[in-house]
Amino acid sequence: MKRALMLLALVACGGPEESDGPAPVEDVAPPVLIFGLDGFEWSVALPLLQAGRMPTLAGLMERGTYGTLATLEPTKSPRLWTTLATGKVPEKHGILDFVKPREERGPKQLYTRMDRKTKAFWNILADEGLTSDTIGWWMTYPPERVPGLMVAQTNTRRKKGELRKGSLRGDTEGQVWPPEAEAGILELLEQHEAALPALTAEIFGAFGTELTAERAERWDQCQWAFRADSTYAAVLEQRLAEGAPSRVSAIYLGGTDVVGHRFWSSYRPEPFQLAPDSDEVRTFGHVIPSYYAYVDQVLGRLLAQYPADTSVFVITDHGMSSFLPDMAESGEPLDPGKTGGHKGDPGIFVAAGFGVRAGGPLDLDALTPQSMPSLGGLVDFTPTLLTLLGLAYGEDMDGAPLEGVLTDEIFGSARAIATHDDDGWLATQDPNFVRTDAERVQQLENMGYLGGGVDGDEGGDGGEDENE
Repeated sequence: MKRALMLLALVACGGPEESDGPAPVEDVAPPVLIFGLDGFEWSVALPLLQAGRMPTLAGLMERGTYGTLATLEPTKSPRLWTTLATGKVPEKHGILDFVKPREERGPKQLYTRMDRKTKAFWNILADEGLTSDTIGWWMTYPPERVPGLMVAQTNTRRKKGELRKGSLRGDTEGQVWPPEAEAGILELLEQHEAALPALTAEIFGAFGTELTAERAERWDQCQWAFRADSTYAAVLEQRLAEGAPSRVSAIYLGGTDVVGHRFWSSYRPEPFQLAPDSDEVRTFGHVIPSYYAYVDQVLGRLLAQYPADTSVFVITDHGMSSFLPDMAESGEPLDPGKTGGHKGDPGIFVAAGFGVRAGGPLDLDALTPQSMPSLGGLVDFTPTLLTLLGLAYGEDMDGAPLEGVLTDEIFGSARAIATHDDDGWLATQDPNFVRTDAERVQQLENMGYLGGGVDGDEGGDGGEDENE
């Protein structure tokens, strides 16, 4: 652990000799924390908020503003999280799916950040000399040379016959910028791998009976997400413990989406004709609410290391709902591991702190998912962030600063320029960069992300036969 801390301390900010951008400037405004949660759903969160199980999120809602952001369809993570980071629709930013369309029958190639055709907010910050920490965000492999720290979400490896979705992997170099921080972060990864059984026991408790083969397999298929989330959180916590926050820190946690897919019928059994006292409900009915409560605790631990006036955004790419209608339409048999999905469900958006409009007194008991105001769409996030930071947003972005989120003073200062993109930055992208990972592709197919399935999407890689 000492070695990990020392190596993390080396990257308090990337100096000019380590970055393609100018040296960071000194900031006096409060820092910004972006807490990204995949598939986080108001209809799940509200009962927990009302029961006092998510006090951190409730506190942000009390002093800030909250509502929904409209998502885009198909609701596939690479395209949505890149839209959040760029303010542009997928047709402009270039990340359209998990894998690229194929003209021939060669190996399937995964999209990477090299396929992005426009700058993300961390590139724009770098142009202005501002530091950023970006941890676990989709489509950040290979990491970019920006002032601060970038821990890329990377395609993962087999372990004990199972496949894991994107996170850090212990057998791959070049996942972290700057490079000298990578060894310490991979050491944290190993520590969280070893501590995973204790962590899951702390979050979920012990199962009362031995799991059936199917339930044991389903549970095991979630472990990569719990490990990834806890590691990403530890990286940012250690970073904060060693010095002042970067101007903007963005962290992504994906476990909320994974448990939503795997255990929706356990949590909401009635539409699936499962009895409340069935083995499925007694075994897994607590998993989704327990994980929501856990990520609230993670957010609380992070905020404890930030100044009180920090600008905080809790943001989601989409919500979550029952996948039963799609299953009934297709005639597919009930698959307990794919009963939750998303097809156009809006995501949560909560903001508080410096520059954020206060929404007035909070009456949690009066709130319903249907009463949540629509604040805008995913394309509006980056223009809103840039305006909060006093930076211009691009006229070529498809979104705009959110008036319902920013204070009158901040919103009134919004300004735009034609574009932040330039030929010099675009030349650093390599569309011929190849990331072929058969294990990753197979795992995405098994989870239903390609060619339809739990995401409720069609044509995962151009409509080709996924069973070849």
